[in-house]
Amino acid sequence: MYRLTVLLIFVAFVASLGGNLVEYGGAALHPRHGDRLAKAAARDGVLVHGYTAAGRALLPPAGLAEHARSTAMAIYSAAFTALDTQPAATDERALSDMLDVTGVYRPAWRVANVYLTPVLLLMLLTAWFMRPRVIHSFPNQR
Repeated sequence: MYRLTVLLIFVAFVASLGGNLVEYGGAALHPRHGDRLAKAAARDGVLVHGYTAAGRALLPPAGLAEHARSTAMAIYSAAFTALDTQPAATDERALSDMLDVTGVYRPAWRVANVYLTPVLLLMLLTAWFMRPRVIHSFPNQR
């Protein structure tokens, strides 16, 4: 039962991390606004900057750049349209539009997924180091 719990936490962590890398890495790979969003994420927060930087570095060699770009376009179509209509908008405004918690651009569960990945990592490490181990009372005697 314990191994199943650790496996489920690991699968949830990988799914959450992969989703964040595809979402934010795909937004950073956008042809017109990707650089602006990556710079804004670098100034704004550690988690989103980590997802955008890792996504930009890992998705193209894995062959997932086009999939991530199309996923980000589907998720952030309203935000990218707003950026196209207001080209003078600041980078922070663009990022705050993308991270909007009110549900205009993103539902709240997507925003919570940003913070779910480190929590799952801590849970996974705790479960791994607290796993049951075999205790040998007597050393091997020959």
